[in-house]
Amino acid sequence: MGGHYRSCLETAKKCSISYEITIVSIGKNPSPFLLQSDMPYMHIQYESFIRSLRILKKIINDLQPEIIHSFDISSFLFGRMFSKREIRYVHTKCGGPIAKQYFPLMNSLVVYTLEDYKYFKEHSKFKNTEIYFLPNRVNEDDVTPSKENVEIIKNEMSKKDIIFMRIARIGGAYKKSIQQSIRLVTKLNEMGINAGLAVIGSVEDQDAYLELKSLDKKNVFFYTDKKFTIDGAKNIGAADFIIGTGRGFMEGALAGKVMLAPTKNNLYPELVTKKNFEHVFGYNFSGRHETDKTDDELFHEVEKSAKEYLTGKEFNPNMAIKTKAKEYFSSKIVAHKMDKIYKKSKKLNNLKIDLLKNLSRFYKGILYNKLNNHKAGKLIIKTNRWIKSRGVSRI
Repeated sequence: MGGHYRSCLETAKKCSISYEITIVSIGKNPSPFLLQSDMPYMHIQYESFIRSLRILKKIINDLQPEIIHSFDISSFLFGRMFSKREIRYVHTKCGGPIAKQYFPLMNSLVVYTLEDYKYFKEHSKFKNTEIYFLPNRVNEDDVTPSKENVEIIKNEMSKKDIIFMRIARIGGAYKKSIQQSIRLVTKLNEMGINAGLAVIGSVEDQDAYLELKSLDKKNVFFYTDKKFTIDGAKNIGAADFIIGTGRGFMEGALAGKVMLAPTKNNLYPELVTKKNFEHVFGYNFSGRHETDKTDDELFHEVEKSAKEYLTGKEFNPNMAIKTKAKEYFSSKIVAHKMDKIYKKSKKLNNLKIDLLKNLSRFYKGILYNKLNNHKAGKLIIKTNRWIKSRGVSRI
């Protein structure tokens, strides 16, 4: 259900203009988001590494790809097993914190954040890796609200004068940012601003969900049904202010909403304007970004903005960042840039020591997945083989 699935799909869609694409996921369950797309999609039910590898081998034998493009480290492990063949390889790191403990060696790496780009560029281990900064992964034309969802949310929150929204999976990874959002809305109400918070996301941790629900039962509304969570962007039409991270921030900014981002060591999220956009963007609008503002300063900025918003004054910090959002986030240039990356890509050098480290990390991840009900991985399988009868390249 994560944004990485959406990024994988959006890359596939844009490249499908010139190529034939197949998406493969490996894990406990198929992705509902990928199932509802019109892209060719196959899911491998993970039971064991060897069994999944055998199924993937059959798929690759059938497709005869020239390029495999993976979107997480588990997928990279499966894909790298075919490095003895003449298959070129590209990997995308979809946000997240800097991989300081372990990240596999590869020839072609696409990153979404400036912090990742700087880290890999400066790390001697990756001196021979081609690193590409390509944050554009949102189709602004697809950020279309669901009238039904928007109506349900607005009706349920009709007694609120202003609606804040946080779209995130409900579990350990985003618990802190949801707490910041709840704390902000609770404080706004204490200060006389009639605000509500819509938290939209699938429940990954029942205990975390119950804890968050108990923090403010009057002003916070949870939407965990699949109709709301499969594509969270469909709900943003109901919001006035959005607390967003990564892709969710980008979707809200492109829709022209007033945007906030979580902070690392503060009680509240931070209002994003032209002044701090570049800094917060450097951390993918995540809770990893630190601000030199105090908690009181963060709150009063949002309080002032909410008051101006409600009184109809011309308050539009979102307009200042919407132009930047189109430049940095729109996926309209992805096909052109990815084509260049694919053409420069090379066959993977499968170093044995790095492969063993990758395997070790994978099995640690399997144990973690059993405890946290996460997925194992996803792939794009691509070839540049020309199919004359169809007039497109094979992907």
